[in-house]
Amino acid sequence: MNRRITRIFLHSTDSLWGDRAAVDAWHKERWGPSPSGVYCGYHYLVLNGYRRGSGKDDYAATDDGVVEVGRPHEEEGCHVAGENYDSLGVAFVSKAGLFTMAQVRSGVHLVRTLVDQYGLAWSAVYGHYQAESAKAQGKVCPEFEVEFFRSLLRGDR
Repeated sequence: MNRRITRIFLHSTDSLWGDRAAVDAWHKERWGPSPSGVYCGYHYLVLNGYRRGSGKDDYAATDDGVVEVGRPHEEEGCHVAGENYDSLGVAFVSKAGLFTMAQVRSGVHLVRTLVDQYGLAWSAVYGHYQAESAKAQGKVCPEFEVEFFRSLLRGDR
Protein backbone atom coordinates (compact mmCIF):
# COMPACT_ATOMS: atom_id res chain seq x y z
CA MET A 1 0.00 0.00 0.00
CA ASN A 2 1.36 3.40 -0.97
CA ARG A 3 -0.75 5.46 1.42
CA ARG A 4 0.66 6.13 4.87
CA ILE A 5 -2.21 6.06 7.39
CA THR A 6 -1.62 8.39 10.34
CA ARG A 7 -5.18 9.22 11.45
CA ILE A 8 -8.64 7.76 11.81
CA PHE A 9 -11.69 10.01 11.61
CA LEU A 10 -14.99 9.00 13.19
CA HIS A 11 -18.28 10.02 11.61
CA SER A 12 -22.01 9.53 11.80
CA THR A 13 -24.16 9.22 8.70
CA ASP A 14 -26.83 11.70 9.89
CA SER A 15 -29.43 9.02 9.19
CA LEU A 16 -31.34 6.62 11.43
CA TRP A 17 -30.89 3.85 8.87
CA GLY A 18 -28.48 2.75 6.18
CA ASP A 19 -25.84 0.32 5.00
CA ARG A 20 -23.08 0.28 2.40
CA ALA A 21 -25.57 0.12 -0.48
CA ALA A 22 -27.51 3.12 0.84
CA VAL A 23 -24.36 5.18 1.49
CA ASP A 24 -23.08 4.28 -1.98
CA ALA A 25 -26.30 5.72 -3.42
CA TRP A 26 -26.13 8.86 -1.26
CA HIS A 27 -22.48 9.50 -2.06
CA LYS A 28 -22.95 8.80 -5.78
CA GLU A 29 -24.87 12.08 -5.91
CA ARG A 30 -21.89 13.95 -4.40
CA TRP A 31 -18.81 12.57 -6.14
CA GLY A 32 -17.68 9.93 -8.59
CA PRO A 33 -16.47 6.45 -7.81
CA SER A 34 -13.10 5.64 -6.33
CA PRO A 35 -10.62 3.76 -8.58
CA SER A 36 -12.17 0.49 -7.39
CA GLY A 37 -15.68 1.71 -8.26
CA VAL A 38 -16.85 2.44 -4.69
CA TYR A 39 -18.94 5.55 -4.13
CA CYS A 40 -19.05 5.27 -0.33
CA GLY A 41 -16.64 7.90 1.00
CA TYR A 42 -15.93 5.97 4.21
CA HIS A 43 -13.64 2.99 4.64
CA TYR A 44 -16.01 1.36 7.15
CA LEU A 45 -19.62 1.61 8.25
CA VAL A 46 -20.88 0.38 11.63
CA LEU A 47 -24.56 -0.50 11.24
CA ASN A 48 -27.33 0.02 13.79
CA GLY A 49 -29.71 -2.74 12.64
CA TYR A 50 -31.81 -0.55 10.33
CA ARG A 51 -30.74 -1.05 6.74
CA ARG A 52 -33.79 0.62 5.19
CA GLY A 53 -35.83 3.56 6.42
CA SER A 54 -39.24 1.91 6.39
CA GLY A 55 -39.79 2.08 10.15
CA LYS A 56 -39.43 0.19 13.42
CA ASP A 57 -40.36 -3.14 11.81
CA ASP A 58 -37.23 -2.88 9.67
CA TYR A 59 -34.88 -3.56 12.63
CA ALA A 60 -32.75 -6.72 12.42
CA ALA A 61 -30.75 -7.55 15.54
CA THR A 62 -28.35 -9.57 13.38
CA ASP A 63 -27.38 -6.34 11.57
CA ASP A 64 -26.85 -4.27 14.73
CA GLY A 65 -23.12 -3.68 15.11
CA VAL A 66 -22.20 -5.26 11.78
CA VAL A 67 -19.16 -3.63 10.20
CA GLU A 68 -19.32 -3.20 6.43
CA VAL A 69 -16.31 -2.32 4.29
CA GLY A 70 -16.52 0.78 2.12
CA ARG A 71 -13.40 1.94 0.30
CA PRO A 72 -10.22 -0.11 0.37
CA HIS A 73 -7.46 1.31 2.60
CA GLU A 74 -5.29 1.93 -0.46
CA GLU A 75 -7.76 4.54 -1.70
CA GLU A 76 -8.37 7.97 -0.25
CA GLY A 77 -11.78 8.36 1.24
CA CYS A 78 -14.17 11.26 0.78
CA HIS A 79 -14.97 11.94 4.41
CA VAL A 80 -13.02 15.03 5.60
CA ALA A 81 -12.28 17.85 3.16
CA GLY A 82 -8.52 18.25 2.77
CA GLU A 83 -7.70 15.46 5.25
CA ASN A 84 -8.26 12.24 3.29
CA TYR A 85 -4.71 11.71 2.04
CA ASP A 86 -3.46 10.01 5.23
CA SER A 87 -6.63 8.96 7.02
CA LEU A 88 -9.29 6.29 7.24
CA GLY A 89 -12.97 7.11 7.74
CA VAL A 90 -15.19 5.07 10.06
CA ALA A 91 -18.88 6.03 10.06
CA PHE A 92 -21.56 4.97 12.50
CA VAL A 93 -25.09 4.78 11.07
CA SER A 94 -26.66 7.30 13.42
CA LYS A 95 -28.44 10.60 13.73
CA ALA A 96 -28.66 12.99 16.68
CA GLY A 97 -26.23 10.92 18.76
CA LEU A 98 -28.40 7.79 18.81
CA PHE A 99 -26.07 4.78 18.92
CA THR A 100 -26.70 1.19 19.95
CA MET A 101 -24.51 -0.68 22.40
CA ALA A 102 -23.70 -3.19 19.64
CA GLN A 103 -22.45 -0.32 17.45
CA VAL A 104 -20.27 1.04 20.21
CA ARG A 105 -18.74 -2.39 20.94
CA SER A 106 -18.12 -3.09 17.25
CA GLY A 107 -16.78 0.39 16.61
CA VAL A 108 -14.34 0.17 19.52
CA HIS A 109 -13.14 -3.25 18.36
CA LEU A 110 -12.72 -2.04 14.76
CA VAL A 111 -10.84 1.11 15.69
CA ARG A 112 -8.59 -0.76 18.15
CA THR A 113 -7.74 -3.16 15.33
CA LEU A 114 -6.94 -0.28 12.95
CA VAL A 115 -4.87 1.54 15.58
CA ASP A 116 -2.85 -1.64 16.14
CA GLN A 117 -2.55 -2.38 12.42
CA TYR A 118 -1.07 1.04 11.66
CA GLY A 119 0.86 1.50 14.92
CA LEU A 120 -1.11 4.61 15.86
CA ALA A 121 -1.58 6.28 19.22
CA TRP A 122 -5.08 6.72 20.66
CA SER A 123 -4.61 10.44 20.02
CA ALA A 124 -4.63 9.70 16.26
CA VAL A 125 -8.37 8.99 16.48
CA TYR A 126 -10.44 12.11 15.78
CA GLY A 127 -14.03 13.10 15.37
CA HIS A 128 -14.93 14.71 12.07
CA TYR A 129 -15.83 17.86 14.00
CA GLN A 130 -12.17 18.25 15.05
CA ALA A 131 -10.87 18.79 11.49
CA GLU A 132 -10.32 22.41 10.47
CA SER A 133 -12.52 22.07 7.37
CA ALA A 134 -15.32 20.56 9.47
CA LYS A 135 -15.06 23.38 12.03
CA ALA A 136 -15.50 25.88 9.19
CA GLN A 137 -18.59 23.96 8.04
CA GLY A 138 -20.05 23.71 11.57
CA LYS A 139 -19.91 19.90 11.62
CA VAL A 140 -20.73 18.09 14.88
CA CYS A 141 -20.29 14.55 13.54
CA PRO A 142 -19.95 11.91 15.04
CA GLU A 143 -22.10 13.50 17.78
CA PHE A 144 -20.15 12.10 20.72
CA GLU A 145 -17.06 13.24 22.58
CA VAL A 146 -14.03 11.61 21.01
CA GLU A 147 -12.11 11.65 24.29
CA PHE A 148 -14.79 9.37 25.74
CA PHE A 149 -14.39 7.04 22.74
CA ARG A 150 -10.61 7.08 23.24
CA SER A 151 -11.15 6.05 26.88
CA LEU A 152 -13.13 3.05 25.60
CA LEU A 153 -10.28 2.21 23.22
CA ARG A 154 -7.82 2.31 26.11
CA GLY A 155 -10.13 0.23 28.27
CA ASP A 156 -10.52 2.97 30.90
CA ARG A 157 -14.27 2.34 31.18
